[in-house]
Amino acid sequence: MNLLSGDRLLIELKRSVDSVNLWGFYAIGGNVRRLNLLTAETKLVDANIALTDAEIALNYLLYDPAMVPLEECRGLGNTLWVHITGQIKRAKETPDAELGVTAVSNLKESLNAFDIVLRNALAFVPAYCVSQKGILSSQKLVNNADQMFNNSILKRMSQVAIDDVKSSGRCLAFNLPTATGFHIIRALEAIIDQIRRLHRNPLMHPEDTLTPDEALDLFLLCRSAISTTISDMEAKKLFDTKDEKAVIVRASPS
Repeated sequence: MNLLSGDRLLIELKRSVDSVNLWGFYAIGGNVRRLNLLTAETKLVDANIALTDAEIALNYLLYDPAMVPLEECRGLGNTLWVHITGQIKRAKETPDAELGVTAVSNLKESLNAFDIVLRNALAFVPAYCVSQKGILSSQKLVNNADQMFNNSILKRMSQVAIDDVKSSGRCLAFNLPTATGFHIIRALEAIIDQIRRLHRNPLMHPEDTLTPDEALDLFLLCRSAISTTISDMEAKKLFDTKDEKAVIVRASPS
């Protein structure tokens, strides 16, 4: 995968995947369905709380950007909303009056119609559950993969490396293994470049030293980098397999 295709994949991933509050659906359903408990004899003052909660829930469901877009439900949703707000207005003007047969009939008929179209719409919403990868938290992979490093490490990492670690975490969460490898290796390459600039040349001088922790981290990082690089070179047949020392095959001049 080249740089351009990797970036395009990540951009599309960010555009096409949204986090949805599932608790919101449960709460909204409870608030709206409470309208079915109202009767013609219910006093408007007593119905007002249920009506207000239903109005707020309906607006959240149909128009809040954090919810699943449900454009096909908005027509009947608006019809229900009109009946709800009409009774809220009545409750303010004549709180001791009863809802009445007509008001309850309009509320329940519009609620049932809305319920049917909502049920059909939700049945075809392309919603997916991100499965856990090993012991790694799906939520952290999607949102904060860089937090697998402690702050003392993060503050030393370049922003390029951090961004690629985050991108790799998202790709791993959404089961895009090749893209995962692309971004995590690019993050590693950024760190290796830091090693070259910050450690390789200064360590040629005896007055410059590393602490034991720095030495261990550098040793393990370089070990991983060398192993990965050699394995990649072997896969690309860059070595002369006839030579016991496996000298790199040099491209013939064109």
